[in-house]
Amino acid sequence: TQSLIREVVPCKDTEAESFYEYFHRHTFHNLNGDRLKLLIIFDQFEEIFTLQDDVQKKKNFFTHLADLLNDIMPDELQQKVEISSDTQEEIIVGGESDFENIFDDLNLGIENSLPEYVTDNDVHFVFTIREDFLSEFEYYSAAIPSLKQNRYGLRPINEEQAAQIILRPVPELIDKSVAKLIIEKITGKKDFKIDGVPEIEVDSAVLSLYLNRLYEAKEGKAITRELVEQKGGEIISDFYNDALSDISDSTIEYLEDMLLNGQGRRENITVYDAINDGNISEQELDILCNKKKILRQFNYAGDLRIEYIHDILCPEVKERKKQRELILEQELERKRQEKEKQELLQERERTIRNIEYNNKKRATERNVLIHKGRRLIDNALDFGEFRTLSGISSQTDVDRFINISRLMSNAYEVYFEEATDSEFVNQQVFSDPLLNNSICALYFYKEDESTPTIDGIYGVELRYNGTLISDIFFKGKKVAPDGSLSFDEPIFILGGYCGIHIDYDENKREIQRIYLDDSGNPITTLDGYSVIQTKYDEKDNPVKIRYYILRDGDLLPIRHLHGNHGYDSVFDKNGNEIERHFVDENEQPTSIVSGVYGKRITYDIDSFHRVTISNIDTNGELMADKDGYVTEQIIYDKNGLPTINLSLDENGRPWRRPDGTYGNIDNID
Repeated sequence: TQSLIREVVPCKDTEAESFYEYFHRHTFHNLNGDRLKLLIIFDQFEEIFTLQDDVQKKKNFFTHLADLLNDIMPDELQQKVEISSDTQEEIIVGGESDFENIFDDLNLGIENSLPEYVTDNDVHFVFTIREDFLSEFEYYSAAIPSLKQNRYGLRPINEEQAAQIILRPVPELIDKSVAKLIIEKITGKKDFKIDGVPEIEVDSAVLSLYLNRLYEAKEGKAITRELVEQKGGEIISDFYNDALSDISDSTIEYLEDMLLNGQGRRENITVYDAINDGNISEQELDILCNKKKILRQFNYAGDLRIEYIHDILCPEVKERKKQRELILEQELERKRQEKEKQELLQERERTIRNIEYNNKKRATERNVLIHKGRRLIDNALDFGEFRTLSGISSQTDVDRFINISRLMSNAYEVYFEEATDSEFVNQQVFSDPLLNNSICALYFYKEDESTPTIDGIYGVELRYNGTLISDIFFKGKKVAPDGSLSFDEPIFILGGYCGIHIDYDENKREIQRIYLDDSGNPITTLDGYSVIQTKYDEKDNPVKIRYYILRDGDLLPIRHLHGNHGYDSVFDKNGNEIERHFVDENEQPTSIVSGVYGKRITYDIDSFHRVTISNIDTNGELMADKDGYVTEQIIYDKNGLPTINLSLDENGRPWRRPDGTYGNIDNID
């Protein structure tokens, strides 16, 4: 509705016009010239306390408001009143009758220059304010009695009032049954009637939003039940989502996390934190606070803060948070399952490779020449990885093997220029179908001259049973009376024997090893035994090793130099030996000379090399040996050769041995 504002009195100072002056120097009319009754509404009046932190400005505002509402002209509008001395005269009063007309010609000598301000405007003010700011309002409005005398506590409306709000403005727009359905959608309740008897409370803000959205969505003249059913459950969600359409996901998530507590209630944060911690732009804050109006700003304790505009948004925000957290949980679970799947696949691949490695290793060892003639059965695991003859440091470097094989009456010569010919660490394979039931002689050369190993070995003679090595004889150098040299002389190596005879089972597994002297007869080695027997489990793992001595043709249990009669091994599913337990002649646990009862071994998951060998007691618990260390850590070079053995305590820290060292370095050429 258009209206007219007529100026009756000019403004004294346009830069400092007060409420009082404005409403007393104008009249207000409709287009017909009739005077209007004014209703001035200050909605969300608490924002004078939240957005204005200058106390003096707030006091000045309420001072001007008090002048207007108390109808007291401000001092700055009043003119000075001067009394002229020239107009003074004496009035003589003699009796009671002299008072009768004393004021008829009264001349006070006052110059009255006040403008004729309007005094009959009909102006009313309404202030809406949140209840939690009422104490602030009381403090600043103490000098305005009318604000204390005219108050109304705005409580939630009931369903009867809500029905009137829905039905009365445009009677043909919504019928009574649809009005009840709208109230049901807003409250989530159905057990009420619109019969003039209040039963439930209705949130007026939600009602306003519903009606606005339904009105915008209607296509015909009326808001129908079908429209309410279709849009009713989406209105708050649509309102909220529309407001966030131009806002980044990171900002939305930050606000939803920070502005809603665990109970689903509104929280508030400082604008400073939102910008600096949440990386929210000032443009986004302007959109949310001033354009979309889902956030409001207020001052508290000197800080400009933000919160959601109304509690009606809280359920929607809570549901979005819940869905977001659910999606995050699902994604984390998906990633966890994917990671678990990948780990299982990798573990399966490693397991397959590990099993193939161990199977191939055992098969290869049946035809591999290893230090001291065969794979060294390192009773106490003191020697780390298995070593081959080609890997033992020689007195002079060996750069070539000459392999002379005798097959029936034919002979041929093969030169092996490389020291390793298999995937296993430093092992040389001498298996060939042509060697079936044959004899093979190996000699070691440096620059075309014979050279011995550190054991003084110049050559090795291998005898085959089928394709498996059945006998190994070590050869030394012999000088004939005429000064000629030969390299077929039997030689005792450091272990105290000249050769080895090997027996196999039907599965081509080594089950017995007999150590031989220079005549090919059994001999007791320096380690105290002459025979080693091996038993296997169903997976071809060598689970029992026992030491014996041949005496008058009888096989008798014998104690190893270390103090045990043998050991039992435990293997994992991949064929890796993970524990070794020493036993005596009665198959009972026993300790060896180092004071330990067994060993526990760990492996690298990719290379399958041993990485630690730890001492254990009869209960499988870690223990220190006589030198005080618990674990030996094996470190490999880039070629996969064991080069450093470190002694560690029970906490995995380096341990200093009695000889002052922390381990040893092993150089393998």
